[in-house]
Amino acid sequence: MLQSIQPGLGHKFIGNLLCSLLLSCSLNAQGLITQDKTEETSVLIELAGWQQGLLVRTPLAEQIDSNLSAKRFLRMVAYRNWVPLSSGKQTLCGLVGHTNVHSSGKEQDHNLRIIPDPNSQFLLDDALYRRKKDREGFANWHDCNGGLNNCMESEVTPAEAFRDSLGYKYFSALMDQPICVYGPWVSERLHNHRPEIHPSEVLWHRTEMGLRIMMFQDASCRYQHPYRFAWNQGYRGSRKEKTPWVLDSLVVEARLPIEMPEPGAVRNLKLQIRSIAPHLQVHDLPNEALWLSINNSEETCTITADAQLDLVKLGKTSISHDKSELLLDLEFVVFRKANEMGYMIVDILIDPEQNR
Repeated sequence: MLQSIQPGLGHKFIGNLLCSLLLSCSLNAQGLITQDKTEETSVLIELAGWQQGLLVRTPLAEQIDSNLSAKRFLRMVAYRNWVPLSSGKQTLCGLVGHTNVHSSGKEQDHNLRIIPDPNSQFLLDDALYRRKKDREGFANWHDCNGGLNNCMESEVTPAEAFRDSLGYKYFSALMDQPICVYGPWVSERLHNHRPEIHPSEVLWHRTEMGLRIMMFQDASCRYQHPYRFAWNQGYRGSRKEKTPWVLDSLVVEARLPIEMPEPGAVRNLKLQIRSIAPHLQVHDLPNEALWLSINNSEETCTITADAQLDLVKLGKTSISHDKSELLLDLEFVVFRKANEMGYMIVDILIDPEQNR
């Protein structure tokens, strides 16, 4: 698994693109993967099916402290505004019913109002107990596409460089499109305790030829310093015990099911960086790309890469119990430099035309 990369340590840490050892996937010196059966892999592949074809987690920070709430307004006022609904970060999948940008000082939230899919509906329903009959705050819950209180918000403030490069086009294009987002599941007290994924660290959706993954460190300055948090009522701890929700490095593990090529055939994947924080940029972009080839023989499956791509690593790989699909793990890292927060947008193209 990738180690956290701190600012100033350099960018070229990928090393060779090799599969790491997994019980369901053994590796030899030639980089060959034996096709061992695994029921667990098949379950994960099925789960990815309703999450836009991808499973996402942040392995170095999968949880937040549920005893802490993020504050709003002045830093010296303990107005506990964003209250965790779970210590574990959550994935929300659904249809985008509205997009907008909310501007308030350093907070430049790029918002998506999402109507949850059936498998994500609990993220809305399980927050109802916090809602006040006579609403508290400036606004009520969100209505989308003619419904009533039927959608919830995904919010993140991308880095200034992203906003200056007209990055909002990536969000506005998502109107009426299915999407998944990942991050802390919280309720916002100021808006009648409505549930949100905030900040949304990872957003992804299907494209015509594969998937697009968008990764952001929130740049609102609301979640990266201990003083921006207050202990919830009934719990008292020290400032040293406060762990911010936005860390120096964002490590994202993306698990991608790929249909196995026929024996003797090859399947190609192209990872194309579309947008990246300037301090993470090493080579000419947005044309930097990595090609992966999956070569299936009767006994083994070989994954090879044509080059190294900064900030990306091929992780553990496993095969479904019926040998029909490969679960490919990709790991990405974005990190901040001083006050410049990181971001990266990557397209994964499956079986693209070979116009390298």
